[in-house]
Amino acid sequence: VQTERRSYEVPVTLYDKIIRSFSELSVLNENPGGCYLLGEDVYGNGASFRVTEDFTGTFDGGGHTICNVAVGKGLFNCIVEGGTVKNVRLKDISATSAALAKEVRGRVENAVAESADAKYMVYESQAGAEISRLFALLQNGACCVNKSNGAAMSEFFGFLGGAVSDGLT
Repeated sequence: VQTERRSYEVPVTLYDKIIRSFSELSVLNENPGGCYLLGEDVYGNGASFRVTEDFTGTFDGGGHTICNVAVGKGLFNCIVEGGTVKNVRLKDISATSAALAKEVRGRVENAVAESADAKYMVYESQAGAEISRLFALLQNGACCVNKSNGAAMSEFFGFLGGAVSDGLT
């Protein structure tokens, strides 16, 4: 944008899909390299869903919530190099291990998970991963990342026995 006095650059993100319902989450498996925005809160009503493909794209939760979904070992199996998941809230997630991801090699930022079943937010992170601004209220308290193998991590918060904790194990 150019005015007489100043020039402005306005960043614009083009999304492959704006997800507005639980059934539309399937696009994450159909094209795991795409760019997606969660356009509103989505409710699984206890149904199962998991991104089984290595996720190389961008998933922006837009501050919205994915609620009442069974995710097994994590909503994302693996967020690989170049993949980004951000600005998302997971609530009432049924998980055998991690609420958000089994493995992270890419980037996760600004995420919240509340689950009575999940033990971790991320089960394992690898060197090169960037994980920041996580908040967790989980079965084990505030365990955000179970195993870290050299990932850059910062700003982890959660409740552990009623007190705010850094959430690292």
